[in-house]
Amino acid sequence: MQHIQILAYSSPYAWIFWAVFLFAFVPEFLLMARSRPAKGEKTDQGSMQLIMLVGWIAFPAAFTVASWARFVLLDGQKISFGVGMAPLLGGSLLRRYCWRLLGKYFTGNVKVQAEQTVIQEGIYK
Repeated sequence: MQHIQILAYSSPYAWIFWAVFLFAFVPEFLLMARSRPAKGEKTDQGSMQLIMLVGWIAFPAAFTVASWARFVLLDGQKISFGVGMAPLLGGSLLRRYCWRLLGKYFTGNVKVQAEQTVIQEGIYK
């Protein structure tokens, strides 16, 4: 049986993947950590925690499945890698743009604050 080199597990693609992954998700985790609701404050009833739990389970499962030979793409690996990285990077850049537009009102705990104004510029137009 021939050894199949998985692109996302080999240099430089592994470095690119982890750089994009950390760029996309570290700010999200920091935002969630800062956005803990105050005691007694109405929240989303834990749906965000469920989404994060599912993500933490799915992440190692996806890497495990990706290492199975029957799921390895032999043709077009670089194109597939780029197609996978593009929405991750694009989505992260879009979120950062929204953070900049909303400023202090962009939080992990979705809520309307009394002094908040409706943003009607940029992507919110």
